[in-house]
Amino acid sequence: MPPLSTSTWRRQAAKLARYSGVSVICTSLTVVCLAILVGLMTLSASWSNVGVVLAMTPVSFELNRRWVWGETGGKRRIRHVVPFFAFSGAGLVLSTAAVRWAAMMAEPSSQTLRTCAVIAANLMSFGVLWVAQFIVADRLIFRPAGESERVHSSFTGARCR
Repeated sequence: MPPLSTSTWRRQAAKLARYSGVSVICTSLTVVCLAILVGLMTLSASWSNVGVVLAMTPVSFELNRRWVWGETGGKRRIRHVVPFFAFSGAGLVLSTAAVRWAAMMAEPSSQTLRTCAVIAANLMSFGVLWVAQFIVADRLIFRPAGESERVHSSFTGARCR
């Protein structure tokens, strides 16, 4: 497999920077929402996490689709939605289990400590998936149409026609 060109590295670095920006936006909104729901309103950590993740997934999808990968048309949206939301579903399951565990461990503590534990568990869960999601989104979900042959040839070393 030939080495990547400088322009390819630059494009990937710019894409990773935009992806990081989307993550900062969505993570900030998630933290604020969890702090309000769990910390101020003293709602269930698990259900608060489910609600926040479900609310943030479409926001993350659209920001990633439009800003990171430059997709604007609706023709291929279904091809993008299913795998993106499936990946987000895995994050939902992982983060909800982690949030529930963190809330149970911090239960005898103050409400502030419990809220911080819930937020930390959510952040760590999605942090684990962050790199994998970028790779899957870049290589599979938002790959430009017709690029499958080029991707296949780079793995096999053969040209596909």
